[in-house]
Amino acid sequence: VKTPRKPLELKVQVMFGVVVGAGLTGGTYVHVLADGRVLTLGSSEGLPLDEAMLTTLLESLREDWGHIRACSELLCLRLGLDELRVDWFLGDAHWGSRINELTYMGGKQADTRSLRLEDLAKVHISKLKADTFLEAHERCHAGS
Repeated sequence: VKTPRKPLELKVQVMFGVVVGAGLTGGTYVHVLADGRVLTLGSSEGLPLDEAMLTTLLESLREDWGHIRACSELLCLRLGLDELRVDWFLGDAHWGSRINELTYMGGKQADTRSLRLEDLAKVHISKLKADTFLEAHERCHAGS
């Protein structure tokens, strides 16, 4: 199976500090449940899913879903938001799973000044292998 030419983009939806699911961009009907299981429904053109894309997704989730989920939840909580979409790049052999962008989805007024560059840096450089959000939160903030 060939590796995709560019990283996949996974859009993780967080509501009130809890990941509720995620989906891939690019014309696929792939949904990632909050526990990391994957539902595949095909592509928007009715074609089968690209095997390399699906393999990359499954490998990335197996290695990094705990990290992706914990850090996405942490960012939403630290910002005090009711909703946040955290877009992640997956499948890059050098950088691994990394945040691409944050999108505030609406609701109460956000105080984005509370997000410190240090918090984002900790999310990017940490490779959390945590079983629970509390453990991930503690690892992200150890020594701060």
